[in-house]
Amino acid sequence: KLIKYIAMQLLLLVVIIYARLVLYTSKRQIDNLHYIQKAKASKKNIIFAGWHGRLLMMPLLVNKSYRNKYSSAIVSSHADALILSKFLRSMQMNIIQGSTNENNIGALYRTLKIMKKPDNSLCVTVDGPRGPLLKVNSAIIEIAKYSDAIIVPVTCSFSRAKFLRCW
Repeated sequence: KLIKYIAMQLLLLVVIIYARLVLYTSKRQIDNLHYIQKAKASKKNIIFAGWHGRLLMMPLLVNKSYRNKYSSAIVSSHADALILSKFLRSMQMNIIQGSTNENNIGALYRTLKIMKKPDNSLCVTVDGPRGPLLKVNSAIIEIAKYSDAIIVPVTCSFSRAKFLRCW
């Protein structure tokens, strides 16, 4: 167990260093920033919606200046999502465990409970790990509807990118 723990901590460190290195050495262009500013000015909660294959960069793109005071992310409770949960926690984000395939009612309940409180942001992937790829799952619409939150789509693109095969 100690070796597994050390390996996970090293992997987390590598992921954090890699993500920050990519972010800080890349030329960034933020389009439609006024939508994020308008959402923040409305004092409503914000749901940042992104694609599953671009998940790693979402908490860095949606940095503290764009998020509300409290930020959460919905993450699967599978063992392979453990490193992602730790990475998001290192970005000062709360974790809501569950997905549309597992513990979906519990995750939806916890999400709505959090999003009913003021000054919250939620980062969520809208196409889930099982697909279909780049097709929006209706759960985000329900969360926004019942929590009166604003959905702000976010994504990133890199000219020389390597994508992990999720499907």
